[in-house]
Amino acid sequence: AVVLNDLQGVKDFLARDSPSCLIALPLTFERQALGLIAFGGEADPFVCEAVRSQLSAALQLGALHARVVEETALRERLASEQLLGELAVARRIQTALIPKTVSVPGLELAVGMQPADQVGGDYFDVFNTDDGCWIGIGDVTGHGLLAGMIMLMMQSAVSALVNGLPDASPSRIVSQLNRVLRLNIRERLGEADHATFAMLRFRSDGRLMLAGAHEDPIVYRVAQGRCERIALGGVWLGIAENIEADTSDQNARLERGDILLLYTDGLIEARSATNEEFGIERVEQVLCSSARASAATIYENLVSA
Repeated sequence: AVVLNDLQGVKDFLARDSPSCLIALPLTFERQALGLIAFGGEADPFVCEAVRSQLSAALQLGALHARVVEETALRERLASEQLLGELAVARRIQTALIPKTVSVPGLELAVGMQPADQVGGDYFDVFNTDDGCWIGIGDVTGHGLLAGMIMLMMQSAVSALVNGLPDASPSRIVSQLNRVLRLNIRERLGEADHATFAMLRFRSDGRLMLAGAHEDPIVYRVAQGRCERIALGGVWLGIAENIEADTSDQNARLERGDILLLYTDGLIEARSATNEEFGIERVEQVLCSSARASAATIYENLVSA
């Protein structure tokens, strides 16, 4: 049997082999012509029909498979383009609202953010006061546009709370922020995301008050030449409606020459080419070895490492 899918194929076959007798049957699916099949003249009619039906079905199945592959590739390409568009928007949201330069009397600061390919909801901000500053830092679970939206809510709410409650404690700011995030995330968006967040109040005499739940701040003590971590004892935001009972203020102090490092998990969870995690110990090593450098140099050394 020979399968021919066009008239020229039939002509070429007849010219080449010149059979004395042929049984030619159409290969069809419903009303669609798929080609021809030619049998030698002595072939059994029942066998011819069975082969014809099977070949017709096989040709149609192959065409359907090719179409499915093509349509799947098209959908994947469109989904990829949509995802890239969302990531571009999320990256723009994440980087557009962070402070580009910060200046607080009595402090030397260096800040920065480098979004990964899978953009998250990392956040930080610095608000000047008459006697120091407020510093907020947080991280929304998940990646992409939703995380960027929640980060934007966080930034707007923190700004409003700090300006509206200038004499509030960090624990009060954190508790009020939790109410806003939980309402928006759980009830209005219907999502299950949450956020880590820490609020710090620095005063020009070195006093530091902290509240919230986030990556533990690291302080390099110049007098002892070593690093210590401030263990934050709060809870994540956006889960419970009221977290006041679990949110309290912690006190610390920065002496002249001490260094305070605030960061998100992207720093300590960064992985090498061999999948080794950077880790908190390496962060402390870089901080100790760079302790006599400027804040900007310490930042660059951390990113470089």
